[in-house]
Amino acid sequence: MGLEPSEVTFSSDASTSQNEPDNSPKELEAQTIKNFHIVDTKAQKKELDLWALEAHKPMGSPEWKMEEVKAQFYSENSTYTVTGKTGAVDEVKKTMVIEGNVKLASTNGYIFYTEKLRYNPEIRKIISDDKVSLEGPPEEKEGRLYLEGIGLVVDMDTNLMTMQSHVKGFKTMSDNRVMNISSERGEFSGKKKSAVFKNNVVIKVDLMRVRGNYAMFQYKEGRLDTMYMDGGIHMQDQDKSGSAGEAIVYFTEDKYIFRKKPFVTQNDNELIGDEITIFNKGQRVQVKNAKIEYHNSETKK
Repeated sequence: MGLEPSEVTFSSDASTSQNEPDNSPKELEAQTIKNFHIVDTKAQKKELDLWALEAHKPMGSPEWKMEEVKAQFYSENSTYTVTGKTGAVDEVKKTMVIEGNVKLASTNGYIFYTEKLRYNPEIRKIISDDKVSLEGPPEEKEGRLYLEGIGLVVDMDTNLMTMQSHVKGFKTMSDNRVMNISSERGEFSGKKKSAVFKNNVVIKVDLMRVRGNYAMFQYKEGRLDTMYMDGGIHMQDQDKSGSAGEAIVYFTEDKYIFRKKPFVTQNDNELIGDEITIFNKGQRVQVKNAKIEYHNSETKK
């Protein structure tokens, strides 16, 4: 459905070429509105607020060309605010494009930057095919999450914000340690503080490198507390390598726990058990129900 007249609002400061009639061809062909504002509702619920410093529309065209654009998209549990230098909106189809230094901010603090976004009202999604960068919520105690990737989809029905591919970045941890992250996909909740990385996920902290196909950040009291990984885990540091079915990283304790048939090799020692724990920056290894337990360069059978 298009925008009904009752759903369209112009600010009280709006002015158009029709308010100042002129017989020139230019005035008959175009409409210009300053302090442009459109409100879109559906089933008595507001779905969109759109503002622009100025909007221009050729006579007979449904599309407004806008300058200095701000749009707010409303979902059931969150609001997404988008700003940009220019834009275009079709008042019938409700489709929209915003371009130039585009910034998208979610209610819970995630901020995305790109050069172009488009809105598809039929599927209620905001989409970019371009390079995208992300800043995590500013209230994170150690440091914000910073990522870059290609493509973005914000789904207003699920409140899921997805970086589509080539995701990589970092997050500062306690004691100024830095965690580097890369994956093929990143998913972020618009309702709560949640981050999930999928496909070819690589996490590196200090000399420890862990690789899998799925990683989920878990927060506690505003701090990144743990990370759960699964999907064929592989780990490596300066003198150890191994594999497992899943892994849990406890960042505040600097502890890595490997489960589901874990196997670690260090020098000529093979560590096999129900659960293998590596901590103290890789200096200590413990094995639960071990065939061999390795501890501080000493092997106990």
